Amino acid sequence: MIKLGKVLHHDDLIQIKHLNQENLKNNLSQRDRLKYGFLTLEYDIELLLKVNNIEKTIVAKNGNKIVAYAIVINKTAYGLNKLFDDLIDRVNNLKYNKSNLYKIDYALVGQLCISKDYRGKGLVKEIYKFFKKEYSKKYKYLVTDIDERNTRSLNAHLKNKFQIIDNFYWGDSYWNIILWNWSNKKD
Repeated sequence: MIKLGKVLHHDDLIQIKHLNQENLKNNLSQRDRLKYGFLTLEYDIELLLKVNNIEKTIVAKNGNKIVAYAIVINKTAYGLNKLFDDLIDRVNNLKYNKSNLYKIDYALVGQLCISKDYRGKGLVKEIYKFFKKEYSKKYKYLVTDIDERNTRSLNAHLKNKFQIIDNFYWGDSYWNIILWNWSNKKD
């Protein structure tokens, strides 16, 4: 049985790092990237510790084994990683519902990963439901960006109440910035 919670032990971070490594874009075949999606940012233990000190990472466990995670960050992650900085800068320059986002408290998905054996079982929906329950009193929106070629991830997010609010070209890819408005009463 899969249970959702937050990172509690150093071993949890080690398991997250291992799952991160298994699903990095550069560690997957082209076929697997298309079929299963991929991760772009490599997390080492030091970065995982730092982001976990900002907000606790959400984990899905089967027994003691982490089978999925969602890293939670906010604007205070600025300076920890160039990718965080770029995303925060971009989001802070956007408007949503006629409001400048730099004035709004929003959380960011630093990364979402589901183990290959657990995909297609509704975990994305359950993780985001837990995410909202845990963090929606503190933050108005949940934001992240997704490589346009990562269609599996983009589609999963769009099915789970996110909407595209901007896109940009970075590196060798087009990226979509997506947002879930937690102040929507119907969600």
